[in-house]
Amino acid sequence: MRDKVMFWGSMIILGSAFVMLGVLIFWSVFPYNVIDFTVPIAVTNPDYMVTRGDKLYLETTYDKHIDRNGHGESFIICDDGNLVTVLPPRIVGVSFPLGEHTLPFDITVPEKTSLGTCHFESTIEYQINPIRTIDYYIYTEDFEVIK
Repeated sequence: MRDKVMFWGSMIILGSAFVMLGVLIFWSVFPYNVIDFTVPIAVTNPDYMVTRGDKLYLETTYDKHIDRNGHGESFIICDDGNLVTVLPPRIVGVSFPLGEHTLPFDITVPEKTSLGTCHFESTIEYQINPIRTIDYYIYTEDFEVIK
């Protein structure tokens, strides 16, 4: 009787270990596709110009496949190397509705942004499962920051 209990107990433990290993491998290698962005994101300001402290109007087209929210960080990067943080990491949750959409949005260009040609970049991180995150990098067309 004791040998039978040991045998079946061992089989349950081994079976559970194989199932857990299978789940971990699946989570690691399954090709998740959360969202597809059309890049570069369109700048809709007249003549692609914006003054410091004013709004930069953008329009993004995307197709979201999985209902997950992400976290992002965003920057304005200018040709002279100046990098200005617009949205710090992990502060802003990123929530796009499922499906294919065109979404207009705007950001305020910080006063410390350099004059000249710049572009907006954002990295959005999606936590897909307990062991995996997927990052998406998006950017805009170039725009001119003027006085």
